[in-house]
Amino acid sequence: MEAQGRHVHVRFLEPSSIMLAGDEIGARLQTSPQTPVLRRYRKHLVDRVPYRILDSYYLASLLGDLVGKDEGYIPLFKWLREHTGVRAARAFEQLQCRMPTAQEAALLNIARGQPVVDLNRWVWADDNTLFEYTHIVANGALHEFTYTYELDEEAST
Repeated sequence: MEAQGRHVHVRFLEPSSIMLAGDEIGARLQTSPQTPVLRRYRKHLVDRVPYRILDSYYLASLLGDLVGKDEGYIPLFKWLREHTGVRAARAFEQLQCRMPTAQEAALLNIARGQPVVDLNRWVWADDNTLFEYTHIVANGALHEFTYTYELDEEAST
């Protein structure tokens, strides 16, 4: 977006922290509830307009060194490759449109009647390690989702 002349800002809603995955995040990351994870809970703004909320969980064994590095923008996948040699290779996203909760509407500065896009994202490394789960709530009026994918003719309807 900055290439389009827009100013992007990341505001952490809570300081990044290392915590145990627990039952819900452990299940989403397909790991033990006792696995340490890095949590990064933040809001993205473009030209001072909030456009999405991100609640991300990463395996602390790979990305734990990012705890406390909440200022400025760090390209996560580039950092991962440069500091661990691990390359992000595949992602899966699940989208749903819905109305925002009161907290989400307040954080995004939108009305409760304005739809949001609820997106769950999982990211795997090139060695097939699932290392990221992120829940994103996006202001539906400010997003365009564009996809390209391979077609399997056996799966066509």
